[in-house]
Amino acid sequence: MNNKLIQPKSPWLHIASVSISDLTNYLWSLQRDNTNTVIRLIRSQNMCCDRDMFNEVSAAYQFPYYFGCNWNAFNECITDLVWLPADSYITAIADYDYLINKWPDGAKYLIDSLLYAAEEWSKPINQGEKWDRPAKSFHIILHSSSDIISSFLQKHGIETTDLAIVTT
Repeated sequence: MNNKLIQPKSPWLHIASVSISDLTNYLWSLQRDNTNTVIRLIRSQNMCCDRDMFNEVSAAYQFPYYFGCNWNAFNECITDLVWLPADSYITAIADYDYLINKWPDGAKYLIDSLLYAAEEWSKPINQGEKWDRPAKSFHIILHSSSDIISSFLQKHGIETTDLAIVTT
């Protein structure tokens, strides 16, 4: 199993160039082997504007009722997740190339926000308070069947690795 996804170490962003079925099977096996990991699959085809993206991600991560449906509230919730405790978090975005084609600005904002969350989660909190926690892993998997993701991320200077998913 790919343990780099449950370690709080960069790079945080990974590209999976496999079928959606293979990605789903991989995520299920990863969940079985790492029971204290929260894995969420976000569907790009349900997102073409801020509102749709906030609805899709907030439903997947079960954001609280007071989530404000704006980017600041999104960043606050995705770096909190106190209602969804885990040692590691993995966000897989299915058909990311669809999002790039349909809503390129949103595709960039979403990745920027998730990378910000990954950086925040990788830092331990040691303030002598009840919310103290060790560093935690937060990784992002971008699923695609095309090369458009690599060129999009390169254009924006975003570092990634290819995720080797063994299919049967």
